Amino acid sequence: MSVSDAGESQRHLAALDPLIVAVLAGAVSLGGAARPSFWYDEAATISASYSRSLGQLWQMLGNVDAVHGLYYVLMHGWFQIFPPTEFWSRVPSGLAVGGAAAGVVVLGKQFSSRTVAVTSGFSARSCPEQHGRAWKLAPMPCQ
Repeated sequence: MSVSDAGESQRHLAALDPLIVAVLAGAVSLGGAARPSFWYDEAATISASYSRSLGQLWQMLGNVDAVHGLYYVLMHGWFQIFPPTEFWSRVPSGLAVGGAAAGVVVLGKQFSSRTVAVTSGFSARSCPEQHGRAWKLAPMPCQ
């Protein structure tokens, strides 16, 4: 293997960094996601998204919880595919965590080294949280 082949191989591996970080951060976030007992806000999401038709959901958003409207519509579609169990109601949040961590890696590579970017991606979103809610769709620091 020549030096140029090694460099090419290294670049191909580096291209997978966002995907690797996304999978690991999402997995950490979903650790314990099947734990029974919904949080109050998860129950509210299921009540709004699963228990109502889109028409009823639209009517509800005219009176309460309009700030979560897009999230409820997305979750309505999600619950058409997956059951509203503890685990499946928390998976979209885990996917959002993985996506945010991958975004940090991509952005980090624009401003710094690969090592800094990958480390930032892991640390930015690798906090385990079991409950799902709309705020997980927006990148924010671990609390």
